[in-house]
Amino acid sequence: MGLSSQGPDGAGVYPLFVANPSLAASDPRESRLLESLFEAAPDSILVVDESGSIIDANPQASRSFGYAVSEMIGQRIEMLVPEVKRPGHARLREAYQSEPLRRPMGRGLDLEARRRDGSTFPVDIMLGPFETEAGRFVTAIVRDVTERRAVERDAARKAAALEEVKSELEAFAYSVSHDLRTPLRAMQGIGLALEEDFSSQLEPQALDYVRRIVAAAKRMDALILDLLAYSRVGRGQSAPRVVDLDAVWAPVRDEFVASHQAVVTLHMPLGYVRGNPSLVAQIATNLMANAVKFVAKGQRPEVEIRSRASNGRVRVSVTDNGIGIDPAHHGRIFGIFERLHGIEQYPGTGIGLALVKKAAEGMNGAVGVESRLGAGSSFWFELEEGEVA
Repeated sequence: MGLSSQGPDGAGVYPLFVANPSLAASDPRESRLLESLFEAAPDSILVVDESGSIIDANPQASRSFGYAVSEMIGQRIEMLVPEVKRPGHARLREAYQSEPLRRPMGRGLDLEARRRDGSTFPVDIMLGPFETEAGRFVTAIVRDVTERRAVERDAARKAAALEEVKSELEAFAYSVSHDLRTPLRAMQGIGLALEEDFSSQLEPQALDYVRRIVAAAKRMDALILDLLAYSRVGRGQSAPRVVDLDAVWAPVRDEFVASHQAVVTLHMPLGYVRGNPSLVAQIATNLMANAVKFVAKGQRPEVEIRSRASNGRVRVSVTDNGIGIDPAHHGRIFGIFERLHGIEQYPGTGIGLALVKKAAEGMNGAVGVESRLGAGSSFWFELEEGEVA
């Protein structure tokens, strides 16, 4: 007769060979196979009778608990339980016998086992009852989870540290927004006042210095605002929902047609994705701004937006007639503060595409670009397809 019980995590099934002749398989070949598997099992396997006495154990149980198999046989299972928990364990064992089912022992609890030397270690336990002519028995498969618990504790510590860093970043963002921008706006205001009220009294060089101060203050303010926007991406966002891409892109198109006299071709319907509407809108705005900015001087921006659905994902591409990007730099451009051109030639802070990448990946999406110098660019982002009821 073949006896089996499932491992603690449900991942494996161990056929058991039990030394007691009344429990062994009738076929000698099956007995040898079961014995081999029982001996080689990586988890401790114990067979217990209705009284709670151990009637068999495998070599791994001997290695884990520090007892010889012969020392465990005939002893109560409580010998392997920390002393302070033995009375409670005996009551639970008796209660289990009244309704024996295959199940994890102490689901949701931090269980411990006791070695011969008195030391303890964390375990997962799977109980599997079976009956033979000799009576009712329970197989206990005991897995040492010391390493797993250590990994879990380390992950919990890292998660707590991450939350602390996030809180500090939020406090820093607040400080940047309120404390640092206040003197910056004052510098800009005073510079503008000097230029407007005293330009006739200032030497040309002095007036140039004032204008440089105002321009630098404006750039710094824009950089701070972009950094704040980058830090806020994905923070405090609502749960993802179905987003109509047409509803997102139509107003973005209209805005850039009016503000940049761009020729924008929007191939609708674009479809639906799962994500956060405000983040999808931010991606659309930033990609459109990028498309109309990097065109040759005197050239009218032309942009084409289309989508393609495949394998449960929707990819939206934004193709422009701009100056293009050397393939050697494709991996750089989505990094924060990465710029391929001087600020005098193409203004900006170098955060726009980094924000696109962070927003898309925060919605389990992806971004990319296809481009070469002098041939325009096609930026794309991809998100999970949304199901419309």
